[in-house]
Amino acid sequence: MEGATILTPELKTSSAWVPWLQLGIAAFTLWRPTLVLAGIGIATLYAYGVARYGTFHMLDYPIFLGLAAYLGLSAFDSPFLLRLRLPALYFNLVVTMMWGAIEKFGYPNWTFPLLATHKSLALGMPFGLFMTVAGFVELSLAFFMLTGTALLRFSCLALLLIMASAIPEFGKVDAIGHSLIIITLIVMIIAGRSGIELPRVIRSRGVLASSGLLSVAYGATTLGLLVVYHGAQYVAGR
Repeated sequence: MEGATILTPELKTSSAWVPWLQLGIAAFTLWRPTLVLAGIGIATLYAYGVARYGTFHMLDYPIFLGLAAYLGLSAFDSPFLLRLRLPALYFNLVVTMMWGAIEKFGYPNWTFPLLATHKSLALGMPFGLFMTVAGFVELSLAFFMLTGTALLRFSCLALLLIMASAIPEFGKVDAIGHSLIIITLIVMIIAGRSGIELPRVIRSRGVLASSGLLSVAYGATTLGLLVVYHGAQYVAGR
């Protein structure tokens, strides 16, 4: 099937087996014991995306690995494995959002043509400044999701509103491309606790101590992501 998609609308393939695997994944989700096969199928599509587009490009989509893990773990009766489902999904969503934020710092010009045709998105700011601000907002909200502070639900809601507000502007392709992220954000808003939040011993140290630790963690996370991003660029030969 020419022009079939792998995981998102921008990941194209002409391989005839991909749509059949996608159909199999959908069928495997209908019965709990075969959920592990659905997870393996999604992981297979991700690996195919890596082979076709490269590791650096597919680093935009770790949320699909989180979904694969969620489905695979759901097939088992072990309470321990079942408790790992949401943390695996949440963590990969956070990494997806953070990576997208870092990408805004590394390649802001990728979005300039889009902003040129949708100037209202930039809120009157120069495009370069807007991309920097948008990157820090996205990174900060994702960090609050990771740390599990009182701002967890607020961060999820803010990101949800940002993504939902873009759908009328860009149409159904954008809605399809971001549907998994939007659904996961809704789940996080409902569930509240992420399972990957800061240990209670850190959160109970008081406002000043917790704020200091969070500030250090935020800086270290940002620096670490920048190092990984540019390292991945170097390995990819960009």
